[in-house]
Amino acid sequence: MRRLKETRRGVIGLLEGLWLATAKNCPQGDIGRFSNEDIAVLVDWEGNADELVAALIECRWLDVCAENRLLVHDWDDHCPTYIKGNLKKSEREILTPTSVSQEPPKEPPKDSPKEPPRDAPMDMPTYPNLTKPNQVNSNQVSESEPQAASEPVVEKQKRTAERGYDPSTYRFSGHLDTPEVHDAFQRYVAMRKAKGKRDRATLGACEQIERDFQNYSAADLVTALGKSIVSSWNGVFPPNISTKRAPPRDGEFVF
Repeated sequence: MRRLKETRRGVIGLLEGLWLATAKNCPQGDIGRFSNEDIAVLVDWEGNADELVAALIECRWLDVCAENRLLVHDWDDHCPTYIKGNLKKSEREILTPTSVSQEPPKEPPKDSPKEPPRDAPMDMPTYPNLTKPNQVNSNQVSESEPQAASEPVVEKQKRTAERGYDPSTYRFSGHLDTPEVHDAFQRYVAMRKAKGKRDRATLGACEQIERDFQNYSAADLVTALGKSIVSSWNGVFPPNISTKRAPPRDGEFVF
């Protein structure tokens, strides 16, 4: 901070700008492919470019390298994880200095193919504006992005129909179709409706209750509905058959 006469906040922003520019323009960490002036532009530095680079070298944020001129110090620790993944896919790796020196590096030659044209804009990273809705055209779908499996039409129609279903109209069949069951079920439906829209019984829930009680009597269903109403349960649970004792056999005493 003292070297550049900057505040702590300013130095943090400068280093973040350096790492972002490196990730976008030279993911291997060889920021030295750009001239000192270009580096100053990348980090939005308005002062002397040579003083900036000298200060970054002195404070060990940049390493002088004979082969690559300048490398970001410990870029392997600072770079995002996706950078490492992209480099691995392209069979490249993060560069490390063969020999570190504190001497001022030489500027890259003007005809070096690594230096971008002076009139060409820097390829800086862009970020989405989170204050605006997504501007991407919904018709443009990336070929590499897998398409989400669409819900079957029959299942979608069934789910849509269940949203508007009135459970009070459901009638049990067979031995469960009794006035006592109908009255208890109406009270159960009213209890769930009073709890809120998300707790209303669906057609599938009604059918499941009937399947669960096929091997039980109508009185068992009335009792189970009463317990659910008193306890404010959404579910209706059959009696625990494991607690029922088998009838005694001949000659067996029951205590």
